[in-house]
Amino acid sequence: MKGQCGLLFTNRPKKQVIEWAQECEEIELAHSGFVTPQTVELPEGPLSQFPHSMEPQLRQLGMPTSLQKGVITLTKPFRICQKDEVLTPEQAQIQPHPLDVDNNGCYNT
Repeated sequence: MKGQCGLLFTNRPKKQVIEWAQECEEIELAHSGFVTPQTVELPEGPLSQFPHSMEPQLRQLGMPTSLQKGVITLTKPFRICQKDEVLTPEQAQIQPHPLDVDNNGCYNT
């Protein structure tokens, strides 16, 4: 064996294992240079996924934020990226984790 590989032991039928493996999807973290598959927008309101200490950094990146009772809050909706756009380093910083985005490109909080 060479390269990245692994072993899977199971008592499941071969066909079922192959179907399972084909359905598996690896979540790719957004990074600078990544081409976005969809438009991603953050709605107005609290951004509890970010620690309060990131508020100045998010504001520097152009996000309209304020700190309300220790929670970063968007004062108006903010578009992180447009579909088929190449992410800038700044946009990638706003998306440090895979975003839970619905089919309309809206962030699920």
